[in-house]
Amino acid sequence: MTSPARNDAPTASASAVVELDEAIVALARDASGQSEERAARSLFQTSSLGAVLTAVREGGVVHNDQPDETTTIQCVGGECTIELDGQEAEIRAGTFIGIPSGVPWRLVARTDAVVLLTMTR
Repeated sequence: MTSPARNDAPTASASAVVELDEAIVALARDASGQSEERAARSLFQTSSLGAVLTAVREGGVVHNDQPDETTTIQCVGGECTIELDGQEAEIRAGTFIGIPSGVPWRLVARTDAVVLLTMTR
């Protein structure tokens, strides 16, 4: 699986204010009725920026093997392992990761987790 696409929601024509706590509750509700290893909600999208809230079940994977975008990952709940630049690191709620364009990455949920992915070109 690849990381959630930026184009899974209409392009924003106005500013957006998102209450993350409410979005996380709605995402958890969506994910509870699915058997897939992850569920996602696009929070904001323009032609050059996308923000996607992603719930990943324990053992689930989110990755980008051929990234053409700069990515940030913020863990907002749970615990994950990230493989980046040939190294592994444990992340948990509050961890922020910045990834330059062209750097492949792989995130594996150690527990059920929620991450905020932001991608820009």
